[in-house]
Amino acid sequence: MAAPLTYMNRSGDAVQRISAYYKVPASGILVLHDELDLPLGRMRMKTGGGHAGHNGIRSIEQMLGTADFYRLRLGIGKPAGFDSASFVLSRFSADERVILEKSIAAAVHGVGIFMEQGPARAQQFCNAFSALPEPPAPPPQRPSRLNIALKP
Repeated sequence: MAAPLTYMNRSGDAVQRISAYYKVPASGILVLHDELDLPLGRMRMKTGGGHAGHNGIRSIEQMLGTADFYRLRLGIGKPAGFDSASFVLSRFSADERVILEKSIAAAVHGVGIFMEQGPARAQQFCNAFSALPEPPAPPPQRPSRLNIALKP
């Protein structure tokens, strides 16, 4: 496990050096990153794919020469009317931090599953996770008195 000390936009430099030093192929790398296209409280694990405008993932793809590494995408949401760059640098509200803490704890657990049981099992856990509050149940239906059949 490593946390690069480079700027996010240069993450690929650190990932490539660590990969080369420890002789870890791209298929054995798991990168955790924020994801605007997932709501706060959700996460998804996948392998491969594009960078979707994420400069850190773009850098890693360039330096490894492949997109075939695992990603654990941690949802941060994207409210309408916000510039993406400003939004990702803004602070979370108190309510959002509660959801974020649950998400981080689950992500740590997901990484443990990835390391101990493999990517398929980790994907099942991570992709099913939600820290979002459950919507309230609809009120029970009352029987209608108008459904009485009249005999002629």
